[in-house]
Amino acid sequence: MVKLFGIPRKTKYSSLEEEAFSMDNEENEELLKESPYPTPAIKRRGILITVGRITCIVLALWGFWSLVFQVYRLFSPADCHPRMLDPGLSVCYCGKSIAEALSLGCKYDGLSASWLPPYCRDDELTKQFNEAGPLPDKSWQMYANANGSKPMTIDQVELLAEHNDMFATTYGWHIAHCIFSWEKYVRMWELGTVIDARFQSALHAGHCRDMVMELLNRDAKWRDRITIAIPVQFNASFVSAEGRILDKKALN
Repeated sequence: MVKLFGIPRKTKYSSLEEEAFSMDNEENEELLKESPYPTPAIKRRGILITVGRITCIVLALWGFWSLVFQVYRLFSPADCHPRMLDPGLSVCYCGKSIAEALSLGCKYDGLSASWLPPYCRDDELTKQFNEAGPLPDKSWQMYANANGSKPMTIDQVELLAEHNDMFATTYGWHIAHCIFSWEKYVRMWELGTVIDARFQSALHAGHCRDMVMELLNRDAKWRDRITIAIPVQFNASFVSAEGRILDKKALN
């Protein structure tokens, strides 16, 4: 107890430990302010900024690649266009006359009803189509008029291209053309050929589908026969089992 100006006052004493603790806290705060190492909050903010930048870069690259791919598809003649050809060549181009077509190595293709170069043909499949008709020589009915009074041979039909003329044919030819064209589209991936543009569109496939469905619906009794057992599996990328014919006689 001391007296200051005659007034007694209590003197407050701090222990050495309290003073040391206070000094340590002040020093720690100063060190945190001056520390070259970022705090956890700053670290998290930096990580988020980095991730955001990387995401933006990836999306930008993806968008650029998609744009380039779309432009490539736009000017690329076909998905299966042979690499040995110049990109400027038209797909399945055979000129504007039979003479020019022959000079380009083209020949008439009965399945496509077009003159086609070698890389657009599947000669084996076309031969099967040409020999799948109902006539005695296994050919298809083709006519110079709509009433069928002027039959034509395939050799006569191929000459019509010179003047962009047409030939008349049957419902059976039409259905067979659709089915064989679907097979040609599948086979082209194995053969490395090109299918002519007018037959590789979704519009043509939908047209063929409608033709086949119309045919099926004409005879409900034949359509509804139970003839096949279909295996159900998880991974359709691997053929583990084929369908099993239940009654071959029912297919006739």
